[in-house]
Amino acid sequence: MKSSICVKLVALALCMASALFMCSCLPFQPPRPSKNAVERAVREKSGLDARLLSQIDDETYIFKDDSRGIEFKVVVRPEKVKIDAGEGGFTGKYEYHIHYDLAVYESYSKDVEQLLKKYNFTDIERGTEHQDAITNIEIIVDKDLSDDKIETVNAFLRDLRDIAIKDIRAGHDFYSEMKDDFGYKVNITKVDRTGGGNLMYKVRGNGGIYSWRLTADVNDADLDLRKMDDVHQVYTSPQADGYYDVLISISG
Repeated sequence: MKSSICVKLVALALCMASALFMCSCLPFQPPRPSKNAVERAVREKSGLDARLLSQIDDETYIFKDDSRGIEFKVVVRPEKVKIDAGEGGFTGKYEYHIHYDLAVYESYSKDVEQLLKKYNFTDIERGTEHQDAITNIEIIVDKDLSDDKIETVNAFLRDLRDIAIKDIRAGHDFYSEMKDDFGYKVNITKVDRTGGGNLMYKVRGNGGIYSWRLTADVNDADLDLRKMDDVHQVYTSPQADGYYDVLISISG
């Protein structure tokens, strides 16, 4: 009887070990990497000439990119096993969330603020997600804008694009976890105020029907509000609700 029980226990243990091996799943967090290991991993993953400045807590580190002279945050967390829509144990590895792109956008936020003042845009609402880093801009325009106002919007879009050109010409590397090039995301909504009601339409951009990606390779000729088709009706007023950092309303 004892022999039979032992065999069953061994078989159960082998099954459990096999299951853990097959899914590479650990029931506990792996040992945390040393600061030297974190620094090496960030440099390898990002390709940046970056050095570790400080550790804020168990998972948050502050790095400095010596090329640009800017500081950025890195969050290091144990990687979890994905099972269908949920999560299981741990893989034994660590995930590195390198927030370098936000730091680069933050370094240009003063340039964007100057453009907002230059073109005298009013009714500006701010989102809260990125705080000091302006990356996404929402613009609401009247469908029957005057030619002067249209040219103002066009000039603003081109000046935003020129920040991306400026960044490339500076010769610095740009790292993004999403593999994006540096450039501002601009969402444009046209409002038709005729007929006693407000009908709102999204404008087609180079990033799909919802947005423009103002990267360095966008041509001046494409940044003309007259050429931008309104292709998708929306039923709620756009707002800087955490996804867009700045909202601009232009009428008349």
